[in-house]
Amino acid sequence: MSSEILMDTEYVTGKTVNEMLPTEAAKYYASIGIVTQPLTGCHDKGNTPGKQPILPEWQRIEKPFTDIEIDQKFKNDKNIGYVCGSRSNLLVVDFDWFRDGIWRYIFRNVDMSHFVKVSHTDGKCHFIFQYCEGIEAGKYKLLGFDILSDHSVKGSTGETYSAGDNCVCSPSTHADGNIYRMEGNIEARVSVPDGVITRLNDLINQHKEITKKILPKCRPWFSKLWKALFELTGDGLYHQTDIFYGGSDGRIRFLQFCAELKANGATDKHLLTVCMLIFGDRYDAVLTGRELAQIKPLTATTDSILADPYFKRFYSDSDRNSNATGKGAAKARKSKMDKPEKKESSLHVPDFNVVAERVMKNYPLFVMRDTEEFYLYTDGVYCNRGSNLIIKKIIRDEFQKHIADEWELCHPGKPLEEEIPATDTGYVHEVIEYIKAYASVDREEIDGNQDRYINIHRK
Repeated sequence: MSSEILMDTEYVTGKTVNEMLPTEAAKYYASIGIVTQPLTGCHDKGNTPGKQPILPEWQRIEKPFTDIEIDQKFKNDKNIGYVCGSRSNLLVVDFDWFRDGIWRYIFRNVDMSHFVKVSHTDGKCHFIFQYCEGIEAGKYKLLGFDILSDHSVKGSTGETYSAGDNCVCSPSTHADGNIYRMEGNIEARVSVPDGVITRLNDLINQHKEITKKILPKCRPWFSKLWKALFELTGDGLYHQTDIFYGGSDGRIRFLQFCAELKANGATDKHLLTVCMLIFGDRYDAVLTGRELAQIKPLTATTDSILADPYFKRFYSDSDRNSNATGKGAAKARKSKMDKPEKKESSLHVPDFNVVAERVMKNYPLFVMRDTEEFYLYTDGVYCNRGSNLIIKKIIRDEFQKHIADEWELCHPGKPLEEEIPATDTGYVHEVIEYIKAYASVDREEIDGNQDRYINIHRK
C-alpha cells in the first residue's frame, strides 16, 4: 500500500495527509465527510497525552466542522482524532497487541492490498473501513484489538444516545514522538469483507465467553496469573507468553494452563484462540490442534503449582484449602456443610500428579497417542499385553508406597497408626489420564527413535 496518495482539495495541493498540519488535515477530512475533533498534544500532561479529547460532549458531534470552526477549535500543536461510526462512515480495527496468529485468522484469504492502514509504532496499527453496523464496538483487550465505531451512551439526564468512538488519526504525533502515518487512500476505504465480519464477531463472542463465563469459575491463583499476562500493563509478566514454550517446563506449564480453562468450560475453539495469543508468529493450527488433543481437564495440583515459579507467585494460603475449580470449590463447601463432620485422617492422600510422576519415574513406559494403549518395559521389551490392567495395579502400589514413604519421613521408625486408605476407581482413572497427557507419543516418533523404543511387542 502506497503512502504517497496525493490529496487535491481547495485547501491543500500536492501534499499527502501525512505531510499536512493538523488544521489542514481537519479541513481535508471535513471535505470528504469525516468528523474530526481536537485532541491534547503529545507533550501535554495527563494519563493519555496526545489522545484526550478537548471538546465537551465530543461523542455527540454529528457532522464535520466548517473551516471557520476548525480555525477556532483546532491548533497545530495539538493532535486530531476521528469521531468514528455512522456519522463519519468509519469503522476502525485498532490493534494494540498485534499477534500474528490472530491477524492471519481474521484476514485469512482476504486481499488486503486496498486496505487503509495507519501506524505509528511497531506492532500497533489501525485498519480503517467503511462503517459496518454488523460489528459490535468494544475493547477486547485479551485479543489485542479494539473495535472503534458507534456505541450507546447514557447521558447526564438519563437519555440514551448513539456515540462515536475516538481514534487518533494522521498526522498526529504519538507520545513516543512517532507520527501517525497513513498508507492508502482514505477516500477509497473499502467495506469490511464478509469473511472478516464473521471472524471478528466469532472472536468477540469467544472473548465474552472466556472473560464472563470461564474465567470466573477458575481458581483465584489462575485468574491472577491471567490478569498479569493479558490485562495488567504494568505487570512484569504482561504479554510475556514465552513462559509457555522453550523446553519441557514451558510445555507442561502450557498444558496445565489450558487444562484449567478446559476444566471450567473452555472448548477446543476457545483454547485455539488462546494459543493464537500465546504463540504469536509461532502459531501453527495443525500442530496446536494435535497438542490440544492431549489436554485432559486435569488441572494443576497444589504440589505442581508450588513447584512452578510462575504459578507459585499467584498462589496464596486461601487457595490451599481446595484444589477444586471455582465452581467445584463452592460445591465442595456446600457439601461439607450438609454432612456431619468426620474425624480427619492423619494420612495425607497425595494429589493425582504425585502418584503419576512416581509411576512414570519408576516404570519405563509410554502411551500410543492414537490408541491410548500403555506400553510397559519388561524383560528388555516394550509390551502392551495386559498393560491396561497392569498399570492399574502399579498405580495402587505406588499410592501405598508414597503414603508409607511420607509417614516414614515424618515419623522415622514409627509404625503406621492406621490403615492406608484404598484407591478408588475414580482416583486411578485420574492418574491414568495424567500419564496419558504427559507420556504419549506418536508412531512416527517411535519409528524415528528406534534406540529408545526397541522391540515393541504388540498383541
